[in-house]
Amino acid sequence: MKFEYIYVATWWALIILYSLHWSELNQPLSFGLLLFFLISGVVALVSGILKKPAHFVGLEISHKSITATLLICVGFAASFVAAGGLPMTMQYSGYDTDLGFGQQETLGIPMVTPLVIAFAIFYSGYLAYLILSRSSHDRLWKQLIIEYSVIIFMFILNGSRGYITFSMLIFIFLYIYKNMSTISQLKAKLIPIALLVIALIVFLISVLGNIRSNCAWNDYSYIETIGVYTSLPFYVPKWVLWTYTYTTSSLSNLNYNILMNNSSSDIIAMFEFMLPESISKYMTHVLSVNQPIYNVEYLNASTGFVQFYNAFGLAGIYMGFFAQFAIYKLTRYILHRLGVLQSLGEVFLCFLTLVNIFYSSLSTVAVCYIPIFVILLAFYIRHKMSNTDTYMIDKYNNFN
Repeated sequence: MKFEYIYVATWWALIILYSLHWSELNQPLSFGLLLFFLISGVVALVSGILKKPAHFVGLEISHKSITATLLICVGFAASFVAAGGLPMTMQYSGYDTDLGFGQQETLGIPMVTPLVIAFAIFYSGYLAYLILSRSSHDRLWKQLIIEYSVIIFMFILNGSRGYITFSMLIFIFLYIYKNMSTISQLKAKLIPIALLVIALIVFLISVLGNIRSNCAWNDYSYIETIGVYTSLPFYVPKWVLWTYTYTTSSLSNLNYNILMNNSSSDIIAMFEFMLPESISKYMTHVLSVNQPIYNVEYLNASTGFVQFYNAFGLAGIYMGFFAQFAIYKLTRYILHRLGVLQSLGEVFLCFLTLVNIFYSSLSTVAVCYIPIFVILLAFYIRHKMSNTDTYMIDKYNNFN
Protein backbone atom coordinates (compact mmCIF):
# COMPACT_ATOMS: atom_id res chain seq x y z
CA MET A 1 0.00 0.00 0.00
CA LYS A 2 1.43 3.36 -1.07
CA PHE A 3 -0.09 6.83 -0.82
CA GLU A 4 1.13 7.61 -4.35
CA TYR A 5 -1.11 4.88 -5.77
CA ILE A 6 -4.04 6.11 -3.70
CA TYR A 7 -3.56 9.57 -5.24
CA VAL A 8 -3.65 8.22 -8.79
CA ALA A 9 -6.56 5.83 -8.20
CA THR A 10 -8.84 8.24 -6.34
CA TRP A 11 -8.37 11.32 -8.51
CA TRP A 12 -8.69 9.54 -11.83
CA ALA A 13 -11.67 7.51 -10.60
CA LEU A 14 -13.22 10.81 -9.53
CA ILE A 15 -12.52 12.40 -12.92
CA ILE A 16 -14.20 9.45 -14.68
CA LEU A 17 -17.27 9.76 -12.43
CA TYR A 18 -17.35 13.51 -12.97
CA SER A 19 -17.14 13.08 -16.75
CA LEU A 20 -20.34 11.06 -16.75
CA HIS A 21 -22.02 14.48 -16.38
CA TRP A 22 -25.07 13.19 -14.55
CA SER A 23 -25.36 16.51 -12.69
CA GLU A 24 -25.75 19.82 -14.49
CA LEU A 25 -23.36 21.29 -11.91
CA ASN A 26 -20.48 19.36 -13.46
CA GLN A 27 -19.23 21.73 -16.12
CA PRO A 28 -16.49 20.43 -18.46
CA LEU A 29 -13.13 20.41 -16.69
CA SER A 30 -10.76 23.17 -17.71
CA PHE A 31 -7.76 22.15 -19.81
CA GLY A 32 -5.38 23.48 -17.17
CA LEU A 33 -6.96 21.31 -14.48
CA LEU A 34 -6.93 18.19 -16.66
CA LEU A 35 -3.29 18.81 -17.48
CA PHE A 36 -2.49 19.16 -13.79
CA PHE A 37 -4.09 15.83 -12.92
CA LEU A 38 -2.31 14.17 -15.84
CA ILE A 39 1.11 15.49 -14.81
CA SER A 40 0.62 14.97 -11.07
CA GLY A 41 -0.78 11.49 -11.72
CA VAL A 42 2.27 10.49 -13.75
CA VAL A 43 4.60 11.94 -11.09
CA ALA A 44 2.75 10.05 -8.33
CA LEU A 45 2.71 6.80 -10.34
CA VAL A 46 6.44 6.91 -11.11
CA SER A 47 7.19 7.83 -7.50
CA GLY A 48 5.15 4.87 -6.27
CA ILE A 49 6.86 2.46 -8.67
CA LEU A 50 10.30 3.61 -7.52
CA LYS A 51 9.43 3.03 -3.87
CA LYS A 52 10.19 -0.52 -2.73
CA PRO A 53 7.09 -2.50 -1.70
CA ALA A 54 6.78 -3.09 2.02
CA HIS A 55 4.84 -5.73 3.90
CA PHE A 56 2.63 -4.90 6.85
CA VAL A 57 4.69 -4.74 10.06
CA GLY A 58 2.73 -4.90 13.28
CA LEU A 59 3.58 -3.84 16.81
CA GLU A 60 3.02 -6.21 19.72
CA ILE A 61 2.88 -4.66 23.20
CA SER A 62 2.97 -6.39 26.56
CA HIS A 63 0.85 -3.81 28.41
CA LYS A 64 -0.74 -0.44 27.74
CA SER A 65 -1.92 2.53 29.78
CA ILE A 66 -5.41 3.91 29.23
CA THR A 67 -4.29 7.46 30.05
CA ALA A 68 -4.53 8.78 26.49
CA THR A 69 -8.07 7.44 26.05
CA LEU A 70 -9.10 8.97 29.38
CA LEU A 71 -7.65 12.34 28.34
CA ILE A 72 -9.64 12.18 25.09
CA CYS A 73 -12.82 11.53 27.08
CA VAL A 74 -12.04 14.42 29.44
CA GLY A 75 -11.43 16.67 26.44
CA PHE A 76 -14.76 15.76 24.89
CA ALA A 77 -16.56 16.15 28.24
CA ALA A 78 -15.12 19.66 28.66
CA SER A 79 -16.21 20.49 25.12
CA PHE A 80 -19.75 19.25 25.82
CA VAL A 81 -19.94 21.45 28.92
CA ALA A 82 -18.70 24.48 26.94
CA ALA A 83 -21.20 23.73 24.17
CA GLY A 84 -24.06 23.60 26.67
CA GLY A 85 -25.04 20.01 25.92
CA LEU A 86 -24.40 17.06 23.66
CA PRO A 87 -23.78 18.22 20.07
CA MET A 88 -25.62 15.14 18.76
CA THR A 89 -28.84 16.60 20.19
CA MET A 90 -28.25 20.08 18.73
CA GLN A 91 -29.24 21.32 15.32
CA TYR A 92 -26.28 22.00 13.04
CA SER A 93 -26.91 25.00 10.81
CA GLY A 94 -24.26 23.95 8.32
CA TYR A 95 -21.35 25.71 6.67
CA ASP A 96 -21.77 29.48 6.63
CA THR A 97 -20.61 30.81 3.27
CA ASP A 98 -20.65 34.36 4.65
CA LEU A 99 -17.69 33.41 6.84
CA GLY A 100 -14.26 33.08 5.34
CA PHE A 101 -11.46 30.54 5.62
CA GLY A 102 -11.11 29.15 9.14
CA GLN A 103 -13.96 31.31 10.49
CA GLN A 104 -16.65 28.62 10.87
CA GLU A 105 -18.39 28.28 14.22
CA THR A 106 -16.97 25.56 16.48
CA LEU A 107 -19.08 23.83 19.12
CA GLY A 108 -17.11 23.44 22.34
CA ILE A 109 -13.88 25.18 23.29
CA PRO A 110 -12.20 27.19 20.51
CA MET A 111 -8.69 25.90 19.65
CA VAL A 112 -9.06 23.03 22.16
CA THR A 113 -11.98 21.01 20.77
CA PRO A 114 -10.48 20.77 17.25
CA LEU A 115 -7.23 19.47 18.75
CA VAL A 116 -9.10 16.91 20.86
CA ILE A 117 -10.88 15.70 17.73
CA ALA A 118 -7.61 15.62 15.77
CA PHE A 119 -5.87 13.55 18.44
CA ALA A 120 -8.90 11.25 18.79
CA ILE A 121 -8.84 10.46 15.06
CA PHE A 122 -5.11 9.75 15.21
CA TYR A 123 -5.32 7.68 18.38
CA SER A 124 -8.24 5.60 17.08
CA GLY A 125 -5.98 4.69 14.15
CA TYR A 126 -3.17 3.73 16.51
CA LEU A 127 -5.55 1.54 18.53
CA ALA A 128 -6.78 -0.11 15.32
CA TYR A 129 -3.14 -0.80 14.42
CA LEU A 130 -2.48 -2.43 17.80
CA ILE A 131 -5.69 -4.47 17.53
CA LEU A 132 -4.71 -5.87 14.13
CA SER A 133 -1.13 -6.49 15.31
CA ARG A 134 -2.06 -8.81 18.15
CA SER A 135 -1.68 -12.52 17.49
CA SER A 136 -4.18 -13.59 20.16
CA HIS A 137 -7.50 -12.30 21.48
CA ASP A 138 -6.24 -11.94 25.03
CA ARG A 139 -7.12 -9.50 27.79
CA LEU A 140 -5.04 -6.70 26.27
CA TRP A 141 -6.75 -7.20 22.90
CA LYS A 142 -10.12 -6.77 24.61
CA GLN A 143 -8.85 -3.61 26.33
CA LEU A 144 -7.84 -2.19 22.95
CA ILE A 145 -11.29 -2.98 21.51
CA ILE A 146 -12.95 -1.23 24.45
CA GLU A 147 -10.74 1.87 24.10
CA TYR A 148 -11.44 2.04 20.37
CA SER A 149 -15.18 1.71 20.99
CA VAL A 150 -15.06 4.46 23.63
CA ILE A 151 -13.52 6.90 21.14
CA ILE A 152 -16.15 6.02 18.52
CA PHE A 153 -18.81 6.61 21.19
CA MET A 154 -17.32 10.04 21.92
CA PHE A 155 -17.64 10.87 18.23
CA ILE A 156 -21.27 9.72 18.32
CA LEU A 157 -22.01 12.00 21.28
CA ASN A 158 -20.26 14.80 19.41
CA GLY A 159 -22.48 14.23 16.38
CA SER A 160 -19.39 13.59 14.25
CA ARG A 161 -20.56 11.20 11.52
CA GLY A 162 -17.66 12.25 9.33
CA TYR A 163 -15.02 11.55 11.97
CA ILE A 164 -16.52 8.13 12.66
CA THR A 165 -16.16 7.48 8.93
CA PHE A 166 -12.51 8.61 9.15
CA SER A 167 -11.77 6.21 11.98
CA MET A 168 -13.47 3.30 10.25
CA LEU A 169 -11.71 4.10 6.97
CA ILE A 170 -8.30 4.00 8.66
CA PHE A 171 -9.24 0.65 10.23
CA ILE A 172 -10.28 -0.71 6.80
CA PHE A 173 -7.04 0.52 5.20
CA LEU A 174 -5.01 -1.19 7.94
CA TYR A 175 -6.96 -4.44 7.52
CA ILE A 176 -6.48 -4.42 3.74
CA TYR A 177 -2.76 -3.66 4.14
CA LYS A 178 -2.28 -6.49 6.62
CA ASN A 179 -4.18 -9.02 4.49
CA MET A 180 -3.00 -7.78 1.08
CA SER A 181 -1.58 -11.10 -0.12
CA THR A 182 -4.60 -13.09 1.06
CA ILE A 183 -7.00 -10.64 -0.55
CA SER A 184 -5.10 -10.77 -3.87
CA GLN A 185 -5.30 -14.58 -3.89
CA LEU A 186 -9.08 -14.43 -3.35
CA LYS A 187 -9.59 -11.48 -5.71
CA ALA A 188 -11.98 -13.24 -8.11
CA LYS A 189 -14.15 -14.53 -5.27
CA LEU A 190 -14.18 -11.21 -3.46
CA ILE A 191 -15.23 -9.04 -6.41
CA PRO A 192 -18.99 -9.81 -6.20
CA ILE A 193 -18.90 -9.50 -2.40
CA ALA A 194 -17.07 -6.17 -2.61
CA LEU A 195 -19.54 -4.84 -5.20
CA LEU A 196 -22.47 -5.89 -3.02
CA VAL A 197 -20.96 -4.20 0.04
CA ILE A 198 -20.30 -1.00 -1.91
CA ALA A 199 -23.87 -1.02 -3.26
CA LEU A 200 -25.28 -1.47 0.25
CA ILE A 201 -23.16 1.40 1.59
CA VAL A 202 -24.23 3.69 -1.26
CA PHE A 203 -27.87 2.74 -0.66
CA LEU A 204 -27.55 3.40 3.08
CA ILE A 205 -26.02 6.82 2.37
CA SER A 206 -28.98 7.65 0.15
CA VAL A 207 -31.52 6.56 2.76
CA LEU A 208 -29.82 8.60 5.50
CA GLY A 209 -29.54 11.58 3.16
CA ASN A 210 -33.24 11.45 2.34
CA ILE A 211 -34.24 11.15 6.00
CA ARG A 212 -31.94 14.00 7.09
CA SER A 213 -33.59 16.14 4.40
CA ASN A 214 -37.03 15.54 5.95
CA CYS A 215 -38.04 13.28 3.07
CA ALA A 216 -39.27 9.71 3.07
CA TRP A 217 -36.47 7.15 2.96
CA ASN A 218 -37.14 6.50 -0.74
CA ASP A 219 -37.96 10.10 -1.76
CA TYR A 220 -35.09 11.50 -3.84
CA SER A 221 -36.73 14.79 -4.79
CA TYR A 222 -34.46 16.87 -2.55
CA ILE A 223 -31.15 15.54 -3.87
CA GLU A 224 -32.48 15.73 -7.44
CA THR A 225 -33.13 19.42 -6.86
CA ILE A 226 -29.93 20.48 -5.10
CA GLY A 227 -27.76 18.32 -7.36
CA VAL A 228 -29.49 19.70 -10.47
CA TYR A 229 -30.23 16.28 -11.98
CA THR A 230 -32.42 17.49 -14.83
CA SER A 231 -31.39 14.98 -17.51
CA LEU A 232 -30.39 11.87 -15.61
CA PRO A 233 -30.02 8.81 -17.89
CA PHE A 234 -32.85 6.33 -17.44
CA TYR A 235 -30.46 3.51 -16.47
CA VAL A 236 -29.04 5.37 -13.42
CA PRO A 237 -30.81 4.40 -10.17
CA LYS A 238 -31.69 7.39 -8.03
CA TRP A 239 -30.21 5.86 -4.90
CA VAL A 240 -26.71 6.61 -6.23
CA LEU A 241 -27.35 10.37 -6.45
CA TRP A 242 -26.33 11.25 -2.89
CA THR A 243 -22.98 9.46 -3.22
CA TYR A 244 -22.40 10.88 -6.70
CA THR A 245 -23.09 14.38 -5.42
CA TYR A 246 -20.82 13.99 -2.39
CA THR A 247 -17.93 12.65 -4.46
CA THR A 248 -18.05 14.99 -7.47
CA SER A 249 -19.17 18.33 -6.01
CA SER A 250 -15.70 19.10 -4.60
CA LEU A 251 -14.07 18.72 -8.03
CA SER A 252 -16.93 20.71 -9.53
CA ASN A 253 -16.25 23.58 -7.13
CA LEU A 254 -12.51 23.54 -7.83
CA ASN A 255 -13.22 23.61 -11.55
CA TYR A 256 -15.73 26.44 -11.05
CA ASN A 257 -13.11 28.58 -9.29
CA ILE A 258 -10.75 28.04 -12.21
CA LEU A 259 -13.40 28.79 -14.84
CA MET A 260 -14.28 32.01 -12.96
CA ASN A 261 -10.57 32.89 -12.66
CA ASN A 262 -11.02 33.31 -8.90
CA SER A 263 -7.32 33.56 -8.07
CA SER A 264 -4.77 35.99 -6.68
CA SER A 265 -1.00 36.37 -7.02
CA ASP A 266 0.06 36.15 -3.40
CA ILE A 267 2.77 33.54 -2.94
CA ILE A 268 3.04 34.29 0.79
CA ALA A 269 -0.64 33.42 1.24
CA MET A 270 -0.03 30.17 -0.60
CA PHE A 271 2.58 29.11 1.94
CA GLU A 272 0.39 30.32 4.81
CA PHE A 273 -2.36 28.00 3.55
CA MET A 274 -0.04 25.07 4.30
CA LEU A 275 -0.27 25.87 8.02
CA PRO A 276 -3.11 24.65 10.27
CA GLU A 277 -6.12 26.88 9.63
CA SER A 278 -6.38 27.64 13.36
CA ILE A 279 -3.11 29.55 12.87
CA SER A 280 -3.33 30.79 9.28
CA LYS A 281 -6.80 32.28 9.71
CA TYR A 282 -5.19 35.15 11.64
CA MET A 283 -2.58 35.89 8.95
CA THR A 284 -3.11 38.96 6.82
CA HIS A 285 -2.15 37.43 3.48
CA VAL A 286 -4.64 34.55 3.89
CA LEU A 287 -7.38 37.02 4.76
CA SER A 288 -6.61 39.26 1.78
CA VAL A 289 -6.76 36.72 -1.07
CA ASN A 290 -9.90 35.61 -2.87
CA GLN A 291 -12.09 33.15 -0.97
CA PRO A 292 -13.40 29.96 -2.63
CA ILE A 293 -16.69 30.29 -4.50
CA TYR A 294 -19.18 27.49 -5.02
CA ASN A 295 -21.56 26.37 -7.75
CA VAL A 296 -24.23 26.28 -5.07
CA GLU A 297 -23.76 27.33 -1.44
CA TYR A 298 -25.04 24.11 0.11
CA LEU A 299 -22.34 22.00 -1.61
CA ASN A 300 -19.17 23.57 -0.22
CA ALA A 301 -16.44 20.92 -0.43
CA SER A 302 -13.85 22.12 -2.92
CA THR A 303 -10.79 19.80 -2.63
CA GLY A 304 -7.53 20.53 -0.87
CA PHE A 305 -6.23 22.41 -3.90
CA VAL A 306 -8.75 25.25 -4.11
CA GLN A 307 -7.04 27.50 -1.56
CA PHE A 308 -3.73 27.16 -3.36
CA TYR A 309 -5.47 28.18 -6.59
CA ASN A 310 -7.15 31.13 -4.85
CA ALA A 311 -3.74 32.27 -3.61
CA PHE A 312 -1.53 31.72 -6.67
CA GLY A 313 -3.51 30.35 -9.60
CA LEU A 314 -2.67 27.08 -11.36
CA ALA A 315 0.97 27.44 -10.30
CA GLY A 316 -0.28 27.37 -6.71
CA ILE A 317 -1.99 24.01 -7.31
CA TYR A 318 1.27 22.48 -8.55
CA MET A 319 3.19 23.93 -5.62
CA GLY A 320 0.57 22.63 -3.18
CA PHE A 321 0.80 19.15 -4.73
CA PHE A 322 4.60 19.01 -4.51
CA ALA A 323 4.57 20.43 -0.96
CA GLN A 324 2.11 17.76 0.14
CA PHE A 325 4.16 14.95 -1.42
CA ALA A 326 7.38 16.34 0.07
CA ILE A 327 5.87 16.40 3.58
CA TYR A 328 4.48 12.86 3.20
CA LYS A 329 7.76 11.48 1.84
CA LEU A 330 9.65 13.13 4.68
CA THR A 331 7.24 11.53 7.16
CA ARG A 332 7.79 8.13 5.53
CA TYR A 333 11.59 8.60 5.61
CA ILE A 334 11.65 9.55 9.32
CA LEU A 335 9.53 6.53 10.28
CA HIS A 336 11.78 4.30 8.19
CA ARG A 337 14.86 5.62 9.96
CA LEU A 338 13.23 5.07 13.36
CA GLY A 339 12.22 1.55 12.36
CA VAL A 340 8.75 1.65 13.95
CA LEU A 341 5.20 2.49 12.86
CA GLN A 342 6.10 2.42 9.13
CA SER A 343 2.91 0.51 8.24
CA LEU A 344 0.69 2.71 10.40
CA GLY A 345 2.36 5.80 8.95
CA GLU A 346 1.80 4.64 5.37
CA VAL A 347 -1.89 4.01 6.05
CA PHE A 348 -2.23 7.46 7.59
CA LEU A 349 -0.63 8.99 4.49
CA CYS A 350 -3.03 7.05 2.27
CA PHE A 351 -5.92 8.32 4.36
CA LEU A 352 -4.72 11.94 4.16
CA THR A 353 -4.33 11.64 0.39
CA LEU A 354 -7.93 10.48 0.15
CA VAL A 355 -9.17 13.26 2.43
CA ASN A 356 -7.59 15.81 0.09
CA ILE A 357 -10.37 15.08 -2.39
CA PHE A 358 -12.73 17.03 -0.13
CA TYR A 359 -10.55 19.54 1.75
CA SER A 360 -6.94 20.33 2.54
CA SER A 361 -5.14 17.67 4.53
CA LEU A 362 -2.35 20.19 5.14
CA SER A 363 -4.47 22.85 6.89
CA THR A 364 -7.65 21.20 8.20
CA VAL A 365 -7.11 20.89 11.95
CA ALA A 366 -8.91 17.55 12.27
CA VAL A 367 -6.28 15.79 10.15
CA CYS A 368 -3.27 18.04 9.49
CA TYR A 369 -1.44 17.09 12.72
CA ILE A 370 -1.46 13.34 11.97
CA PRO A 371 2.07 13.24 10.46
CA ILE A 372 3.40 15.09 13.52
CA PHE A 373 1.52 12.82 15.92
CA VAL A 374 2.78 9.61 14.30
CA ILE A 375 6.40 10.85 14.21
CA LEU A 376 6.30 11.88 17.89
CA LEU A 377 4.78 8.51 18.81
CA ALA A 378 7.47 6.71 16.83
CA PHE A 379 10.21 8.61 18.69
CA TYR A 380 8.52 7.71 22.00
CA ILE A 381 8.21 4.02 21.10
CA ARG A 382 11.80 3.85 19.86
CA HIS A 383 12.95 5.39 23.16
CA LYS A 384 10.83 2.94 25.18
CA MET A 385 12.09 -0.02 23.15
CA SER A 386 15.66 0.83 24.10
CA ASN A 387 14.79 0.85 27.82
CA THR A 388 12.03 -1.75 28.33
CA ASP A 389 10.51 -4.82 26.72
CA THR A 390 7.06 -3.26 26.48
CA TYR A 391 7.13 -3.09 22.66
CA MET A 392 7.99 -5.85 20.20
CA ILE A 393 7.94 -5.37 16.43
CA ASP A 394 6.02 -8.20 14.81
CA LYS A 395 7.69 -8.77 11.44
CA TYR A 396 6.47 -12.25 10.62
CA ASN A 397 2.94 -13.36 11.37
CA ASN A 398 1.38 -10.42 9.52
CA PHE A 399 2.76 -11.27 6.07
CA ASN A 400 -0.07 -13.70 5.35
